[in-house]
Amino acid sequence: MGLVVSTMSMGLSLSAVGQDVRDSAAAANVPTNVASLAPLTPPADAAPASAPTPDAAAPIPPPTTGNNILHCDDLIRVTVFQEADLTTETRVTQAGTITFPLIGTVQVAGKTIAQTEEDIRSRLDKDYIVNPHVTVAIIEYSKRWVTVLGQVQKPGNVEMPSGAGLDLLGAIALAGGYTPDADMQHVAVRRITGGNEQVLSVNANDLARGTSGKPFMVQPGDAVTIPYVKKWITVLGEVQKPGRVDLPPEGTLDVLGALALASGYTADADPTHVDIRRNVDGRDTILTVNATELAQDSSVKQFLVEPGDSITVHYNKQWVTVLGEVQRPGKVKIPPEGGLDLLGAIALASGFNPDADVSHIAVRRTVNGKDVLLNVDAKELSRNANVAAFLVQPGDSITVPQRIF
Repeated sequence: MGLVVSTMSMGLSLSAVGQDVRDSAAAANVPTNVASLAPLTPPADAAPASAPTPDAAAPIPPPTTGNNILHCDDLIRVTVFQEADLTTETRVTQAGTITFPLIGTVQVAGKTIAQTEEDIRSRLDKDYIVNPHVTVAIIEYSKRWVTVLGQVQKPGNVEMPSGAGLDLLGAIALAGGYTPDADMQHVAVRRITGGNEQVLSVNANDLARGTSGKPFMVQPGDAVTIPYVKKWITVLGEVQKPGRVDLPPEGTLDVLGALALASGYTADADPTHVDIRRNVDGRDTILTVNATELAQDSSVKQFLVEPGDSITVHYNKQWVTVLGEVQRPGKVKIPPEGGLDLLGAIALASGFNPDADVSHIAVRRTVNGKDVLLNVDAKELSRNANVAAFLVQPGDSITVPQRIF
């Protein structure tokens, strides 16, 4: 009897405890079925679990770190610790986004793995899961390309290696290397950053020699152009044979040598004002050289030309123009010794016509880039020896008006 009473008491006690457990489980939303309460240790006669065979093993993704940057078309896996239903394996869209349960669209392209994990974690933590642990892994890298054009053996798209960076020299090597005419000092890298296009100029020679510091890393979508090296210059203007002049293969060429290769000056050349147009840091720059001084003074440092320079020898403006009421209107050359006055210029134009108004001669002259009109009384100049002579200047335009009766 005592045994029965003891058994009944034990039964009642277990029932009460069981009810308390079910009530607590219901409050915590934990299942209370028999399977969930079953012991976790397997029975003694159960066969040991077999290890997975190598064929059944999941493929090993490439190693990733928090510093890896995600790109469009990357295949990634996002997991949340102890939330298996949220595990998502997806490919980054061309818009740079993924769709994740509960929180929707997430912008990931251009962000590091660590930044993406924190973005998803904070959005889950805000409304859905307390302090979630989020892991992002790259399962398969997208195919990323740079374009290499210009003076390379195999111009076109170059695929970047998966999970690794590619420097400029490596991209050029994948394009077959340079052609003999490549300008390795002025490699242009066109890149779009934040929707804005920029062109970067890189000296690949310095990179190859290791004198420029760290390597120049290309980015997906970059367009690399190796230009043609200009092994010539152009000589124009008052030379005997204007046109292209090839630079000697052995080295340098100065401006006097370039003019000699163009067969020298014409009779109307002004060697004191030779212009050299040169591209400096992407901008056209005009340098003016006195070639006469270079030729006459050996102490003056020679001016070396560079590939692509354009040399212009200007017309010698050692003349004036005499128009209007003169016998032979036109250009009058100033004598080499200089010092031509107004009356002398008119005399070289064969003098006045009978209808000339010699008291109101107009001289048009450029002063500091501006046209200035000067009125001169030639009659006064010819009558009064005490009046200083009016000296003309190269480029002056003299007009003798008709006398009004």
